[in-house]
Amino acid sequence: MSIEAIKIFLKSVLFKGGSVMTAACVLGGALGYVYQILMGRMLSPGEYALFTALMGLFAFFSSPIGALTMAVARHVSTLQVRDQRYAMWKLLRKLNGTIMLIAIVFAPLFYFFIDVLRNYLKTQSLFPVYLFGMILLMSAPLAVVNGFLQGLKCFLFLGGSGTFGVISKIILSVIFLISGYGISGAIFGFFLSIVIAWIFCFGFVAMQIYVSQKDSAKNSSSANTSLSLQGFYPILLANIAFAAMTQLDMVMVNHLFDSQTAGYYAAASVLGKAVLYLPGGVVSALFPIVAERSAKMESSAHLLFQAVFVILLFCTLASLLYFFFSDWIIHIFYGPNYSGASELLRWYGFAVLPIALVMVAEHYLIAKGKVFFAWLFLAFSPLQLFAITLWHQKVWMVLAIVGAFGTLTMFVGYGLLWREYRRAIS
Repeated sequence: MSIEAIKIFLKSVLFKGGSVMTAACVLGGALGYVYQILMGRMLSPGEYALFTALMGLFAFFSSPIGALTMAVARHVSTLQVRDQRYAMWKLLRKLNGTIMLIAIVFAPLFYFFIDVLRNYLKTQSLFPVYLFGMILLMSAPLAVVNGFLQGLKCFLFLGGSGTFGVISKIILSVIFLISGYGISGAIFGFFLSIVIAWIFCFGFVAMQIYVSQKDSAKNSSSANTSLSLQGFYPILLANIAFAAMTQLDMVMVNHLFDSQTAGYYAAASVLGKAVLYLPGGVVSALFPIVAERSAKMESSAHLLFQAVFVILLFCTLASLLYFFFSDWIIHIFYGPNYSGASELLRWYGFAVLPIALVMVAEHYLIAKGKVFFAWLFLAFSPLQLFAITLWHQKVWMVLAIVGAFGTLTMFVGYGLLWREYRRAIS
């Protein structure tokens, strides 16, 4: 990358928004790791394995909600370009009402399968699983307001609210753990933090887009309050499959191995997935910018090249840090009880690095209305889970399978993307 290109990048909207979101993601991620490490230190390895398995299940089952966030952000970006505030205000009310109705209708289905879920997680208590269901239900309205914040490019508030949510999660979970409520207390603290975050975010979004009844009559005829479902279902499938490839390894290890081994893998996974989360800030800023440029029929290919370069650099550095200092990192953060996790952490960063690069390209294409990564995830994620089911004699084999399928997805995906780019410019 030339000096002139670097200067252009430093002045770009992507850099400014990405800097805010990256700083917020780094701070929120650091606090998130404080939370995870505190839970690991305050819970036994077996309890911590169950805790991370529940968090992995939450990431998997909430993946459709992530698709909703992206759909809302893309639609709000388009409405903002057209200055349709009334449409945004009506959309916010409509989505929240729809989510409440869906929650009421489908909540009993979760509790119908609660015994199956408890047995798979190997826990005697039902209360943590009930709390898990409550978190899932509450995360949907939070995802909607986050989509609005992202689409409105309110990066400072979005990053600040995320950081505040993690701080409240730490405080509440620690209070409940100290009070003797165990893993149920830790998960209940998580639930309360989501409720608090939603209240603050909803209030802020409402202030940004509220339109009075008098003003709404002036532009109601041109208001588009329906989300476009074109491309939504592939996005939904992509999110579910992506979550399966990156989160269900923890759940399967908790089920397939003894509690101590599962606890070691949980510790390595929590730290190692920092590499996977590093693109979060850049992706959050990239998505609405590309969506807006796409609505204006402007090129944004250079933004993808910039984002990939930055993410590759930082993710590689993080992976090297884990490779050379895994023993020290595990000892400092988790203590001697988790010494068996150091060898897993040594390779975890490199195993998930390809998926971090895939995530950047995936969000870029979704912002442009293209979803071919969805079909790659849908093809490879069941194969990855099947491979883990067949070959899990040693826990390191699970990590090797995760890395192999991530690398395969990256090469196939970027190969197809490069072919499409060459075809477009020719």
